[in-house]
Parts: sequence; C-alpha cells; structure tokens
Amino acid sequence: MKEKTPLTCAVNINDTTGTITISLGTHPVPVPPPFAELLSEHVRNRPNLRTASGAESHWLFPGTRAGKHLHPNTIMLRLRGLGIELLGSRNTARDEHLSVTPPPLVAKALGYSYQVAFLHADAAGEAWTRYASERT
Repeated sequence: MKEKTPLTCAVNINDTTGTITISLGTHPVPVPPPFAELLSEHVRNRPNLRTASGAESHWLFPGTRAGKHLHPNTIMLRLRGLGIELLGSRNTARDEHLSVTPPPLVAKALGYSYQVAFLHADAAGEAWTRYASERT
C-alpha cells in the first residue's frame, strides 16, 4: 500500500479522513473522485519547486520567484492554450451550483448579491424563486 504524505499548500487541502477536502474559504468541501486524484498528484509533484522558493513553498501553484505564486494571467493563458473557454466554464459552473443549491447560499459563497443569484437561477430555469432567503 502506498504511504500517504500530507498535502500542504496555501490552500488548505486535507486528506486525513480518506476523502480529500479543499478549503477556499471557511468550510472544507469534499473534492469528487476524478478530481481528488488529480489534485493530490499535483500537490505531490508541484512545478517550480527547484526555484528560489524551494520545496518549502506552500503555494498550490508556486511561481518562479521566491515566495510568490504563479500569476493568474499565466494560468489563464495556459488554460486558453488548451482550448478551455474560461467565461463559459465559469458560467456553467455557477449554473450547476445554482441547480443544487439555493441562490442565497450561492450568492454568499461566490460574492454575488442575492438579486443577481436569483436572476441567474431564473435564467437557468431553477425553481428557487419561492426560497426564503436569509436576511443579513
């Protein structure tokens, strides 16, 4: 059996319970099986660890400059080079999220206003319009 090594990086990734979770905010979220293996493999074999940052870098995507992460534009250009349409992917992910989660929760998680989240849910054909929203 392959020995597990702890997954460490600036994004909190936890593999102690046998289910990989990722915390981008306050609450850990389980990573589904096809992506959990990819995430685990990436963390164990992150690039740019032989630069000035060294193996001590805690970034999920370490950059080539000491203590710095990979610039978001670099990631964006790499994804576009692979033919991934970023805006469409983001919108699809948001709509999928709205199909299983009430708009107020999606709004809070993604930083949208409740009104905008309900507009996207309506446009996606979701029946959350009667959901009692949380008042802040």
